[in-house]
Amino acid sequence: MRGRSAKPKKQQAIFTAFRTDLYALGFAPAMLKRALFLQDASIGASRQPALLPNAEQDDQIAAILRRYELLG
Repeated sequence: MRGRSAKPKKQQAIFTAFRTDLYALGFAPAMLKRALFLQDASIGASRQPALLPNAEQDDQIAAILRRYELLG
């Protein structure tokens, strides 16, 4: 059983870093929804009154997604 927790711990660390990077850009739910939208437009954009990301934030979100190999 030893060593079996290494992979989940590594994955959790990656997810935590991704979440930290993404949430640093603005209102967390809006950033997450926009990240999903940038991956697949069929998700749809956030509805008002959510704070919508601007073009610069879209570029930053896309860069984060590419860094974590979540966007081609």
